[in-house]
Amino acid sequence: MTCGKHGDKVKVLYIESDIFLFILSSAETKMWGSITFLPIYKTHFFHFNTLESNVNSKITKVYTWLCANKLSLNIDKSSFALFHAPQRKIRQNFHIAINNEAVKQSDCIKYLGIYIDSNLSWKPQVEYIAKKIKRSIGLISKLRYYVNSGILNNLYYTLIYLFLMYGLIAWGNTYQTTIQPLYLLQKKIVRIITFSKFDEHSSPLFKQLNFVKICDLVIIIIIIYGFTSFLNAGMHWTVYRKLTSKLTYL
Repeated sequence: MTCGKHGDKVKVLYIESDIFLFILSSAETKMWGSITFLPIYKTHFFHFNTLESNVNSKITKVYTWLCANKLSLNIDKSSFALFHAPQRKIRQNFHIAINNEAVKQSDCIKYLGIYIDSNLSWKPQVEYIAKKIKRSIGLISKLRYYVNSGILNNLYYTLIYLFLMYGLIAWGNTYQTTIQPLYLLQKKIVRIITFSKFDEHSSPLFKQLNFVKICDLVIIIIIIYGFTSFLNAGMHWTVYRKLTSKLTYL
């Protein structure tokens, strides 16, 4: 759940799969700028009605905490989502209320710039990034006649690469068919920068420009995260050297 100090919007996230649910806990809070994140913990329920009553009970405690700390909450901009498998049917009239005002249910929530859909397919996030990249491709295609290749490379990392990397460790490990549109846009931009034909093989162009494909970026970012976790856990130096040598080879 997130909330702002000046009537900002709140987002309530629940996962409903085989009657497993994440419930809000106001025991701890973490701050990112004007956004407050209330950590969640997992419990088990057997009936949907019991689930609904427990959620509303927790929401009431959160709202009381907000009022006690003089934090305003814009309920009209608040929403919640039930996460479930695409093939599973869930009850549509799940009711959550804050101060006797109903909170709307949403199939997709934007949190810290990342679109999270109720099926965790990440398709809205990919569509959002693709829309941003298409605008940048149009700009680069017009500028390429007036600037050199170095500036075009900088524009790629400024206007395209940043969108690909943001939150990639969260949404990048989805199905290959989901992120395929981003890979196609990458191939389009390398052909534009190198003034190549629209059907020219793209792998040599990626190597020429020293660009990394989106599928390889996902692997790299996960490996780096794993290495960092191992190091923080006190991984032995010899094991780290073996892993890094394999990464260099790849």
